[in-house]
Amino acid sequence: AREDILSVGVAFDKVEAGITRFIEARERMFTSGDALTTATRELRKVLDATQDPELMLAGANINQGATSVRLGGLRFVAGRDFKWVETAKGNAATTKSTISAVVPKIPEAGKPALAEAVTALDTYVAAVDDAAAALQQSQTDSVAMTAKAIEMQAKLGGLRDKVVAAYRGSNDAAQDAIHQTKLLQI
Repeated sequence: AREDILSVGVAFDKVEAGITRFIEARERMFTSGDALTTATRELRKVLDATQDPELMLAGANINQGATSVRLGGLRFVAGRDFKWVETAKGNAATTKSTISAVVPKIPEAGKPALAEAVTALDTYVAAVDDAAAALQQSQTDSVAMTAKAIEMQAKLGGLRDKVVAAYRGSNDAAQDAIHQTKLLQI
């Protein structure tokens, strides 16, 4: 029984570690998401300053793409639905494609903003991936912990039945001894 209790404790620690990792990844999502929004806004300003309609449109699309990436990640966090992870990744790929298309045309002064936007996008997607992996692992660990707890309860229930039976047996024996002693005293 002791091993079972310890086993459930170890399983609980795994679940708790997974939840902690998810919370930390979620916080990185918020922080890196803010950085992504800032970086893509700055890139858009650079692209808008060129007065090139193609670059201006790309800037708007990049900004919109970053917003869509964040929304996918946030919907995942809010609903724990893994399809939103794939949506965020798909939106990130589309946004990166748009960014790649402007690389040859962007003025040299805009390259730092471009690099910052790419880095922020990659950081955000990595945080979403980590949150998804942590949640998936904690869910798997939770199922395993529940199975161990049920098994432990069954064993403890059997042990309880044995203790109750032993108590009843010893109680019956004690009652018989008391009864015999009373008879002998009479």
